[in-house]
Amino acid sequence: MIHILTERLARVKHPFWYESTLGMEDAFASQPGVDLLPFNPWVARLNYFTTSHFHKVLPDPTLRVAPGDWYLFIVMSNYDLEHQRTALRRVAERGGRVCLYCFDTWEPQYGHWQGLFSHIPLMAVFLAYRQSYEHFSRIFDFCHFLPQSWDDRVFHARPLPKTRLFLQMGRRVESIHRMIMDYMRARGIADTPQNYIYRRTPDEVTFPTIESTARAVAESRFMVCAPRSTDSPGFTGNVQDVTARFYEAMASKTLIIGYKPGPVFDELFPADAMVELKPDGSDFSEKIDFYLNHPEEYTRIVERNYELVMREHTWVSRFRQFRAELPS
Repeated sequence: MIHILTERLARVKHPFWYESTLGMEDAFASQPGVDLLPFNPWVARLNYFTTSHFHKVLPDPTLRVAPGDWYLFIVMSNYDLEHQRTALRRVAERGGRVCLYCFDTWEPQYGHWQGLFSHIPLMAVFLAYRQSYEHFSRIFDFCHFLPQSWDDRVFHARPLPKTRLFLQMGRRVESIHRMIMDYMRARGIADTPQNYIYRRTPDEVTFPTIESTARAVAESRFMVCAPRSTDSPGFTGNVQDVTARFYEAMASKTLIIGYKPGPVFDELFPADAMVELKPDGSDFSEKIDFYLNHPEEYTRIVERNYELVMREHTWVSRFRQFRAELPS
């Protein structure tokens, strides 16, 4: 039996990153022999406070452990793992086999992650980023690479016209933003959300709900995607990979423009699955005009991408890879 240890009763939904963990949890829990096992919400909330203020972590006395069963905790950041480390240790001490799926294992935080991995008796760790997997697999023998996916119940193809040219979701990639603005000015296209949606101030909430985000993606011809290291190398280090944003665009039959996370992107997708831009923007107008003037080529790519992600890259597909990698 596989139990997914979840904080969903203790957390407030976030329109972006927390939805990624919920989609994974729900997809895995839909498989035979898997269930959701919520942490006590009050202990989890208290641990958020005590971890940040006092560096102490409280155990969850309500957890019931079946020796020999698997217990999976899906982790977005090392902070999430930090405040549940005591509960995970108790699961292992009582005979549960603990494993993790880790999203944002950025290079500058490797030392913190390594300390947490060493502190918790772990049977398996699945890492969403190839570079992180390659680093930690040289230290621990329980590491596996498992690419990300997306919540296909929220982001999916919709019978909506592509009425908007461009969309940037969440953080703004400034180099590509300048390309888009130059392109629109040169063609007399107004800078309005009907033509281009982007975060106009750092604190702006562009979309109030995840559902409104998904609709906006489906209504847009082009969606910007680029590794976070493009603008924040001090935060990520050299780590870059195919995140949920790439899958969400493909599942919505929207064409990605931006920078490839290499070399992982070309290992998972055909070379032309996205419109790769030169950093200086010299090819931007030519490439955008090509797809606007050749709708048959646009349709060929987005339809093929859609079929590929639905066939090979859903969380259900990832679960089969996850199950096959678990030690017997």
